[in-house]
Amino acid sequence: MVKLYIIRHCQATGNLLRLFQGTSDTDITDEGKAQLRLLTERFRDIPVDVICSSDLQRAMMTAAAVNTHHRKAIVPTPLLREINGGDWEGKDIRTFPDEFPTASDLWENVPECFRAPNGESMTEVYRRVTTILEQIVTDCDNKTVVVVSHGCAIRNLLCFIKYGDIKRLRDVEWSKNTGVSYAEFDGSWKLIFENDISHLPEEKSGSFSGRLR
Repeated sequence: MVKLYIIRHCQATGNLLRLFQGTSDTDITDEGKAQLRLLTERFRDIPVDVICSSDLQRAMMTAAAVNTHHRKAIVPTPLLREINGGDWEGKDIRTFPDEFPTASDLWENVPECFRAPNGESMTEVYRRVTTILEQIVTDCDNKTVVVVSHGCAIRNLLCFIKYGDIKRLRDVEWSKNTGVSYAEFDGSWKLIFENDISHLPEEKSGSFSGRLR
Protein backbone atom coordinates (compact mmCIF):
# COMPACT_ATOMS: atom_id res chain seq x y z
CA MET A 1 0.00 0.00 0.00
CA VAL A 2 1.09 3.56 -0.77
CA LYS A 3 0.42 6.26 1.83
CA LEU A 4 0.28 9.70 0.24
CA TYR A 5 0.24 13.15 1.84
CA ILE A 6 -0.59 16.04 -0.51
CA ILE A 7 0.32 19.49 0.81
CA ARG A 8 -0.28 22.93 -0.62
CA HIS A 9 2.61 25.40 -0.28
CA CYS A 10 2.59 28.04 2.45
CA GLN A 11 1.37 31.58 1.88
CA ALA A 12 3.35 33.38 -0.83
CA THR A 13 3.32 37.01 -1.89
CA GLY A 14 0.79 36.39 -4.64
CA ASN A 15 -1.67 34.88 -2.15
CA LEU A 16 -1.33 37.93 0.08
CA LEU A 17 -1.72 40.43 -2.76
CA ARG A 18 -4.36 38.36 -4.60
CA LEU A 19 -2.24 37.97 -7.70
CA PHE A 20 -2.40 35.01 -10.05
CA GLN A 21 1.00 33.41 -9.36
CA GLY A 22 0.92 30.45 -11.74
CA THR A 23 4.47 29.46 -12.62
CA SER A 24 5.91 32.78 -11.37
CA ASP A 25 8.52 31.90 -8.75
CA THR A 26 7.28 34.13 -5.94
CA ASP A 27 8.74 34.30 -2.44
CA ILE A 28 6.90 33.36 0.75
CA THR A 29 5.52 35.84 3.29
CA ASP A 30 6.16 36.21 7.01
CA GLU A 31 2.80 34.52 7.52
CA GLY A 32 4.00 31.71 5.28
CA LYS A 33 7.10 31.26 7.42
CA ALA A 34 4.91 30.96 10.51
CA GLN A 35 2.76 28.37 8.74
CA LEU A 36 5.89 26.37 7.91
CA ARG A 37 7.01 26.26 11.52
CA LEU A 38 3.67 24.74 12.47
CA LEU A 39 3.73 22.32 9.54
CA THR A 40 7.21 21.17 10.60
CA GLU A 41 5.87 20.20 13.99
CA ARG A 42 2.89 18.41 12.48
CA PHE A 43 5.21 16.13 10.50
CA ARG A 44 7.78 15.64 13.26
CA ASP A 45 6.56 12.12 14.13
CA ILE A 46 4.98 11.07 10.83
CA PRO A 47 7.17 8.51 9.03
CA VAL A 48 8.21 9.81 5.60
CA ASP A 49 10.05 7.83 2.92
CA VAL A 50 9.83 10.02 -0.20
CA ILE A 51 9.24 13.75 -0.74
CA CYS A 52 8.37 15.11 -4.19
CA SER A 53 7.80 18.81 -4.79
CA SER A 54 7.08 21.36 -7.44
CA ASP A 55 10.38 23.00 -8.27
CA LEU A 56 9.03 26.51 -7.55
CA GLN A 57 10.52 28.00 -4.39
CA ARG A 58 7.27 28.40 -2.43
CA ALA A 59 6.70 24.66 -2.78
CA MET A 60 10.35 23.67 -2.22
CA MET A 61 10.46 25.71 0.99
CA THR A 62 7.31 23.95 2.16
CA ALA A 63 8.83 20.57 1.32
CA ALA A 64 11.96 21.53 3.26
CA ALA A 65 9.84 22.31 6.31
CA VAL A 66 8.15 18.89 6.13
CA ASN A 67 11.61 17.36 5.78
CA THR A 68 13.12 19.07 8.84
CA HIS A 69 13.03 15.99 11.06
CA HIS A 70 13.42 13.38 8.28
CA ARG A 71 16.37 14.51 6.15
CA LYS A 72 15.27 12.81 2.95
CA ALA A 73 16.32 13.88 -0.53
CA ILE A 74 13.62 16.17 -1.91
CA VAL A 75 12.79 15.32 -5.52
CA PRO A 76 11.88 18.50 -7.46
CA THR A 77 9.73 18.17 -10.56
CA PRO A 78 8.02 20.62 -12.94
CA LEU A 79 5.17 18.09 -13.21
CA LEU A 80 3.89 19.43 -9.88
CA ARG A 81 4.07 23.11 -10.85
CA GLU A 82 1.03 25.35 -10.75
CA ILE A 83 -0.92 25.90 -13.96
CA ASN A 84 0.85 28.24 -16.37
CA GLY A 85 -1.45 31.26 -16.39
CA GLY A 86 -0.12 32.85 -19.56
CA ASP A 87 -1.46 36.41 -19.75
CA TRP A 88 -2.96 36.04 -16.27
CA GLU A 89 0.39 35.63 -14.52
CA GLY A 90 1.22 38.34 -12.00
CA LYS A 91 -2.11 40.16 -12.41
CA ASP A 92 -4.74 40.99 -9.82
CA ILE A 93 -7.31 38.20 -10.02
CA ARG A 94 -10.13 40.60 -9.18
CA THR A 95 -9.73 42.26 -12.60
CA PHE A 96 -10.21 39.03 -14.58
CA PRO A 97 -14.04 38.92 -14.81
CA ASP A 98 -13.97 42.29 -16.60
CA GLU A 99 -10.73 41.84 -18.54
CA PHE A 100 -11.11 38.16 -19.46
CA PRO A 101 -14.85 37.42 -19.16
CA THR A 102 -14.91 34.20 -21.20
CA ALA A 103 -11.87 32.61 -19.57
CA SER A 104 -13.06 33.75 -16.13
CA ASP A 105 -16.43 32.10 -16.63
CA LEU A 106 -14.74 28.84 -17.58
CA TRP A 107 -12.38 29.05 -14.57
CA GLU A 108 -15.33 29.41 -12.21
CA ASN A 109 -18.00 27.27 -13.85
CA VAL A 110 -16.47 24.82 -16.35
CA PRO A 111 -12.86 24.53 -15.10
CA GLU A 112 -12.08 21.40 -17.11
CA CYS A 113 -12.39 23.55 -20.26
CA PHE A 114 -10.27 26.44 -18.99
CA ARG A 115 -7.17 27.82 -20.63
CA ALA A 116 -5.82 31.30 -19.84
CA PRO A 117 -4.83 33.35 -22.89
CA ASN A 118 -1.40 32.05 -23.97
CA GLY A 119 -1.39 29.68 -21.00
CA GLU A 120 -1.70 26.01 -20.17
CA SER A 121 -4.99 24.16 -20.44
CA MET A 122 -6.59 22.54 -17.40
CA THR A 123 -6.51 19.23 -19.25
CA GLU A 124 -2.73 19.52 -19.56
CA VAL A 125 -2.43 20.11 -15.80
CA TYR A 126 -4.64 17.10 -15.06
CA ARG A 127 -2.54 14.87 -17.31
CA ARG A 128 0.81 15.89 -15.85
CA VAL A 129 -0.20 15.59 -12.20
CA THR A 130 -1.79 12.20 -12.78
CA THR A 131 1.52 11.14 -14.31
CA ILE A 132 3.07 11.74 -10.88
CA LEU A 133 0.43 9.55 -9.23
CA GLU A 134 1.14 6.78 -11.72
CA GLN A 135 4.87 7.00 -10.95
CA ILE A 136 4.19 6.89 -7.21
CA VAL A 137 2.03 3.77 -7.55
CA THR A 138 4.74 2.08 -9.63
CA ASP A 139 7.79 3.09 -7.58
CA CYS A 140 6.64 3.60 -3.99
CA ASP A 141 4.78 0.51 -2.82
CA ASN A 142 4.84 0.16 0.99
CA LYS A 143 6.16 3.72 1.32
CA THR A 144 4.87 6.97 2.73
CA VAL A 145 5.13 9.73 0.14
CA VAL A 146 4.74 13.49 0.54
CA VAL A 147 3.80 15.58 -2.50
CA VAL A 148 4.01 19.39 -2.27
CA SER A 149 2.27 21.41 -4.93
CA HIS A 150 -0.09 24.32 -5.66
CA GLY A 151 -3.79 25.13 -5.44
CA CYS A 152 -4.92 24.35 -8.98
CA ALA A 153 -2.54 21.42 -9.41
CA ILE A 154 -3.70 19.88 -6.12
CA ARG A 155 -7.32 20.37 -7.09
CA ASN A 156 -6.55 18.22 -10.15
CA LEU A 157 -4.72 15.60 -8.07
CA LEU A 158 -7.65 15.30 -5.68
CA CYS A 159 -10.11 15.20 -8.55
CA PHE A 160 -8.31 12.19 -10.01
CA ILE A 161 -8.11 10.42 -6.64
CA LYS A 162 -11.76 11.08 -5.75
CA TYR A 163 -13.47 10.76 -9.11
CA GLY A 164 -11.03 9.77 -11.85
CA ASP A 165 -12.76 12.28 -14.13
CA ILE A 166 -11.69 15.87 -14.82
CA LYS A 167 -15.33 16.77 -15.43
CA ARG A 168 -15.80 16.55 -11.64
CA LEU A 169 -13.16 19.22 -11.01
CA ARG A 170 -15.74 21.78 -9.93
CA ASP A 171 -16.75 19.39 -7.12
CA VAL A 172 -13.29 19.64 -5.51
CA GLU A 173 -12.72 22.39 -2.96
CA TRP A 174 -9.59 24.57 -3.00
CA SER A 175 -6.92 23.66 -0.46
CA LYS A 176 -5.69 26.32 1.94
CA ASN A 177 -2.01 27.19 2.34
CA THR A 178 -0.27 24.21 4.03
CA GLY A 179 -3.57 22.30 3.87
CA VAL A 180 -2.88 18.57 4.12
CA SER A 181 -4.78 15.83 2.32
CA TYR A 182 -4.11 12.13 2.80
CA ALA A 183 -4.87 9.22 0.48
CA GLU A 184 -3.98 5.55 0.27
CA PHE A 185 -3.50 3.31 -2.75
CA ASP A 186 -4.15 -0.41 -2.33
CA GLY A 187 -5.32 -1.46 -5.77
CA SER A 188 -7.28 1.80 -6.06
CA TRP A 189 -7.09 5.27 -4.54
CA LYS A 190 -9.03 6.16 -1.40
CA LEU A 191 -9.06 9.68 0.02
CA ILE A 192 -8.94 9.53 3.83
CA PHE A 193 -9.05 13.25 4.60
CA GLU A 194 -8.87 16.49 2.64
CA ASN A 195 -7.49 20.01 3.21
CA ASP A 196 -6.82 19.57 6.91
CA ILE A 197 -5.33 22.66 8.59
CA SER A 198 -5.63 21.55 12.21
CA HIS A 199 -1.95 22.48 12.70
CA LEU A 200 -2.79 26.16 12.09
CA PRO A 201 -4.47 28.53 14.54
CA GLU A 202 -7.42 30.36 13.02
CA GLU A 203 -5.52 33.59 12.45
CA LYS A 204 -2.95 31.80 10.26
CA SER A 205 -5.38 29.79 8.14
CA GLY A 206 -6.52 32.40 5.60
CA SER A 207 -5.38 32.09 1.98
CA PHE A 208 -6.44 32.70 -1.61
CA SER A 209 -9.02 30.08 -2.46
CA GLY A 210 -8.70 30.24 -6.25
CA ARG A 211 -12.00 32.03 -6.69
CA LEU A 212 -11.90 35.25 -8.68
CA ARG A 213 -14.19 37.32 -6.43
